[in-house]
Amino acid sequence: MTPRERVAAAFRHEEPDQMPIDFGSGSTCGIMAVAYNHLKTHLGINPGPTRLFSLMMQLAIPDREVIERLHGDVLANDFRYRAGGWKPWTLADGSRALIPDHWQLTRQVGEWVVLDGDRVDMRMPDGCYYFERGEPPLARASAAEIARWQMPLFTDEDLNYLAKRSKELYEGTDYCIKFTLMGSIYEGAQALRGMEQFLIDLMLDRPLAEDLMDKLCEGHMRNFDLFHQAVQGRCDVIWVGDDLGTQKGPQISPALYREVIWPRHRRLFQHIKRARRGPYHGGYWLVLHSCGSIMPFLDDLIAAGLDGLNPVQITAANMDPRTLKERYGKRLLFWGGGVDTQHILQNGTPEEVAANVRDLCSIFKPGGGFVWCPIHNIQATVPPENIVAAYDTAFAAAEY
Repeated sequence: MTPRERVAAAFRHEEPDQMPIDFGSGSTCGIMAVAYNHLKTHLGINPGPTRLFSLMMQLAIPDREVIERLHGDVLANDFRYRAGGWKPWTLADGSRALIPDHWQLTRQVGEWVVLDGDRVDMRMPDGCYYFERGEPPLARASAAEIARWQMPLFTDEDLNYLAKRSKELYEGTDYCIKFTLMGSIYEGAQALRGMEQFLIDLMLDRPLAEDLMDKLCEGHMRNFDLFHQAVQGRCDVIWVGDDLGTQKGPQISPALYREVIWPRHRRLFQHIKRARRGPYHGGYWLVLHSCGSIMPFLDDLIAAGLDGLNPVQITAANMDPRTLKERYGKRLLFWGGGVDTQHILQNGTPEEVAANVRDLCSIFKPGGGFVWCPIHNIQATVPPENIVAAYDTAFAAAEY
């Protein structure tokens, strides 16, 4: 099977020739640039300077040589990979990388910041590996200002890049092609208002909260339509994200989710699922990234139209992998859950990493419905030996 056929079979809950593997296909299956520099050195692969596509998470654009070495079946078509030019950047460990020249970073006392007028949009204090959010853009906005706010749409430059790249990837390779729409509705509103304030909005100013989520939902649908028209079906998987969980349980009650968020999830998911891919047949596969303990939402998400789940955070409360597979393995593809990134990948030996990968493959792999990758991004200080052990062990266990 080709990688594209392999992933499609997994989505159909069939056993392909071998378990699909994902290395670095986006902002929740990626690798932090510090770790990526160490990994390239360890592998003896030097395709050129590491380039970043995510400022906040300092994520690397993976090179094809590294994807091939780590047995990847998935490539990203991501407009964030586009840059008019590149400029040098020093990572937190002192190693070098390149960032898009349109990223406007300002040095202040003890930190790097990104400014939006007089508002600090993001900041990275000295000694930190990542940027963090500053003041949310609508934190102090009036109801009238929120009513006037509109979600930004893809630019012509974004769409031209996506169209050109989709043709190159889909017709020039046999990889599974994935596009990250973002698609956050609940989490997107939190990012605009601040997490605490938006939770207050949900309880004390429901019309404002629902209006903001409607704007996000409509904006994501419009962006999807622009993408779909630009790529003309040359894509396999659409990726959306909306974190609903914490380490210990859901962020909100399932009842509140069903009342105010699920209708908008269903509207967005069904809009994507109705799109037909012309000469490439059928529709897109739809995957949601949602961190944390989210089992109480899974039946509702499936009913809304979801095909797959990432990152499958088995280390969160009530996310036992055997229970997930038994309850949902015939209705939901698991894209992740392949190795414990919170404890073992970070702190274990290569032998412990390999044992953890084999155990989780034995749970998730049977019957298809599984794309192997770590739980969320590979963080800055993960030893390269552990990364290689994880991917090589997954590949050794991949054959059905």
